[in-house]
Amino acid sequence: MRIVSERAFMKYDNSFFPIYTSNDLDRMINQPDESVRQKLDSLLRYLSTLSEFPGFLAEFDATNDYTVLGAKNSEEAHFYLESLAAQGLLSALKPYIDSPDARFTISAAGWLELD
Repeated sequence: MRIVSERAFMKYDNSFFPIYTSNDLDRMINQPDESVRQKLDSLLRYLSTLSEFPGFLAEFDATNDYTVLGAKNSEEAHFYLESLAAQGLLSALKPYIDSPDARFTISAAGWLELD
C-alpha cells in the first residue's frame, strides 16, 4: 500500500499529500501484491538511487525501507537482496558492526539491467 500511496494512486495533481476517497482506499487495499520479479526490479531500482555512482558502496535499511519494494517485512526484503546478489546484479557485504543495514555495490550487470 505504501508504494501505491507514494505514487499518488490515480492522482495527477502532484500534490504532496493527495486527498483519497474511500473508493481510492478500497482500490489500494484490494490491489494484488506485486510479483517476485516486480519486487526484485523495484529493489534494484531503489538501490540504484542509493548509489551515487557505479562502484559506490551503499547501505540498505531493510528494517525501515522494506515497504519500498512491497515486501511484508525486513526478512522478505533481505531475501530479495540476497536473490539479486545470487543473480550477480549486486555484491552484498556484511553490515558494519552495530548496524543492521546491508551494504552492497551494484555490479556492472546490475547497471546494465537498469538501462
